[in-house]
Amino acid sequence: MPAAFRTILAEQHAQDIILRPSSHSPCIDGWAKPAFQAEVRRRIGEADPFDADYDELTDDLTVEVYSLRPDAEGRIVLPKDLAAAVPLEPAIWFIGRDKFFQIWSQSVWNERAAARRKPHQRREPAA
Repeated sequence: MPAAFRTILAEQHAQDIILRPSSHSPCIDGWAKPAFQAEVRRRIGEADPFDADYDELTDDLTVEVYSLRPDAEGRIVLPKDLAAAVPLEPAIWFIGRDKFFQIWSQSVWNERAAARRKPHQRREPAA
């Protein structure tokens, strides 16, 4: 993990991180464990635990969650199930997303970035 994120973990007095497959992108979402737990509580809010929607909501948030503790150098080993769910190449990017970060394969991130820039590129006037 990048030093900047390890600093954030230390500031939050958090030793563990949560990793999970992103629910909307081909990457892994990573959170400081206390921040993830707070986000889950926020999203569940006043939901009725006896309602079928409650099961679906909590399943979406917590079923494929992996709690890990980085070593002293910030290294982690991805659980096999997570690595199978979101295959990563040897070259990866850590992308900051305010409360959390994402881990992307470099080539997949580069394709996404190129596609995002395409509509914004200036077009030269036709001659």
